[in-house]
Amino acid sequence: MRHSAQPFSLLLTLFISISVVGTCILSIMPFIEFFGEVTSGTAFASYAGVLVKVCGIGILTRLASEICRDAGENGLASKAMLVGKTAVLLCALPVIKTLFEQVKDFLN
Repeated sequence: MRHSAQPFSLLLTLFISISVVGTCILSIMPFIEFFGEVTSGTAFASYAGVLVKVCGIGILTRLASEICRDAGENGLASKAMLVGKTAVLLCALPVIKTLFEQVKDFLN
């Protein structure tokens, strides 16, 4: 009986996780809008967008990894974390490029 309930528990975990993330996104939207309003028109505006994206990617990556671990797929969970880290790096690439350009200008 327990063995046949495993796929159902995975679907239940997935449904609850998606529901919780959806609720969190709806709850945090006023903060994201406020953060956007405060940073608009400043030099920090482009960095603020990257910061919000990186936080979102981190949260979703962690959630995907935990769902994989709950399903007993530790290898897949590790790969999900690797994909998340790569996505964060790609998202932050413009900021890293700007940082290196400023260091280069400072040294010259």
